Amino acid sequence: MFSQELDYVRKDLEKKLKNMNNLNPDEFFPLVKPLLKDKKARIWGLDYLGRYYMEKEYADSTIYYGNKIYELSIGKKDSLSYQWLSKAYNMLAVGYGFKGLVTIRGEYHLKGLDLYEKKVVGNQMSVHHIRGLADYYLDQKEYDKAIPYYKKSIEVDKNNSTVYFSYNNLGQIYSRKGKFKDALFYLNKACEAPEGYKARGYCLESISACYLKMGDFDEAIYYGELVQNMFEDKNLKFVLLSGITMAQAYHEKNNFKKAIDIYSVLLERVKSKGFIDIEIQILESLSNTLKKQNKYKEAEEHTTLRYQLKDSLRKIQKDKEIAELLVKYDILDREKKIELLRKNQEIKDNLLISERRYMRFLIYGFLLVTISSIILIIIYKQKLTAKNKLSKQQEEINEERIKSLIKEQELKLIKTSLDVQNTERRRIAQDLHDSIGGNLAAINLKLGSHTQQNEDLGLIKKQVDETYQLVRKISHNLIPDNFYGNRFSEVLEEYLNEMVVNSNIKITLSVFPKKEIDQLNEKLSLEVFRVVQELLTNTLKHAKATEISLQLDLLNNNFHMIYEDNGVGFKSVTKQEGIGLRSVRDRLKKLNGSLVVDSVIGRGTILDIEITGVKA
Repeated sequence: MFSQELDYVRKDLEKKLKNMNNLNPDEFFPLVKPLLKDKKARIWGLDYLGRYYMEKEYADSTIYYGNKIYELSIGKKDSLSYQWLSKAYNMLAVGYGFKGLVTIRGEYHLKGLDLYEKKVVGNQMSVHHIRGLADYYLDQKEYDKAIPYYKKSIEVDKNNSTVYFSYNNLGQIYSRKGKFKDALFYLNKACEAPEGYKARGYCLESISACYLKMGDFDEAIYYGELVQNMFEDKNLKFVLLSGITMAQAYHEKNNFKKAIDIYSVLLERVKSKGFIDIEIQILESLSNTLKKQNKYKEAEEHTTLRYQLKDSLRKIQKDKEIAELLVKYDILDREKKIELLRKNQEIKDNLLISERRYMRFLIYGFLLVTISSIILIIIYKQKLTAKNKLSKQQEEINEERIKSLIKEQELKLIKTSLDVQNTERRRIAQDLHDSIGGNLAAINLKLGSHTQQNEDLGLIKKQVDETYQLVRKISHNLIPDNFYGNRFSEVLEEYLNEMVVNSNIKITLSVFPKKEIDQLNEKLSLEVFRVVQELLTNTLKHAKATEISLQLDLLNNNFHMIYEDNGVGFKSVTKQEGIGLRSVRDRLKKLNGSLVVDSVIGRGTILDIEITGVKA
């Protein structure tokens, strides 16, 4: 796949990612596959998949793709790799945040901010980590530390839709601090997010929670129901949180049955997402409500399960910390070993230097006696070496000249041969059209006046007419009568349409940019036309194809043609090329072009042709 096509894929994905909530997985994943197959574009494909699962709030998948991007970018020092590393840290932080592992989330955001402080990434890359660190302080209930980070993220990110999340979280902080007027101010700004955006859902959930703290339970239920109605088919985090708020409001209104029903539904939904912290919160609230109905046994069961999940959460976080400590210990141990090896090497180097000095003193006397002889020998060897080197270089230059002359001669022979072929084709076409064609037309005219009198003459006239049409067709195939003075793409399209009519085969033609290709010089256009004729002839004779695709591109003075059919194919590695393909290669060699054949039995054939240094 070519880079131009990958750019189209990426642009199409960016458009679709703007409305992720309505994106169908069956449509999304096939779009990403071409990127994953290309070595250079693979990291883009991983990023799109990670962002998709972040939007859908799937914790494990988000962490998986974050780690994949991390593996491809860590250790590299270029600016693009630092940007990918920042994205990987953010993806990992969000994924662990979904699981409720807030400490690990904070650590990854700190790593992202470290890149920003080292000035290897810019503001736009760092804003997610600024807001992420604020989220960490929010979860730790360190509100005074969180507020400056949220305000800083708003300042940096004020022109992007993600700014609504910062407004929402500021509203949550002021709600928890009991400053409900300030809370509703920021939450209403968050609700200015476009309808259907996740930020809109989060702000409505936060307003619902704010009214619950204010004791206005009906308003809490009202805003909770708004969230459920807007995002009823999605198990997103804020949807689950709004359900908890509604259930708590019903609890406060002594409608315990309604609260229990909501908690029970939420428990089923939260398990599919892996939000351990929310599941713990639901179990705690459900236990409290069950106690109000004197259902102590059920309440105890849910409390036990809550403690088990808390232990599991702590274990995951502890295992992560232990793993990181082991890595740090391993690195430190390796550094100590490297330092020890370095010191040993220094000792050996010093001993070697001392030995060399001693040896120098021993040989100084000998050198004084034999120095003149040594100088003469060195000069002689240098001259001999230089002479041999010069001789070898001269031989190489002569060989290159011979190869160049042979190549030039081959190209001249091919060029002359093709020029002679084209000249002869024109002469034969002209002779067929002017002499034989003219004579047949005259005979046909004379026979026309006698056809009514003699039935045999009518039959002869029909055969002469068919012969005349056949002569015209042969003449047209040799050199199309509309080739000169017309646009190349139109001549080619007319020829292909004629092939479609005569063969019942579907042919698709794509020319880009059309204007520039139509301005190609006459000689190149004719050779390309002949190549297309040869390839179509091969397909019709051997391939048993029903569809042919032909694509012509001209970019940066490089002409590019892709010819593809869905025929029976052949083993391109083992099969010897026929006269047709050899003829195509000879034409392309004259034009400084190349041909790559890709064919598999049962899959069809793709021919990739490139001609460099093309001028109109």
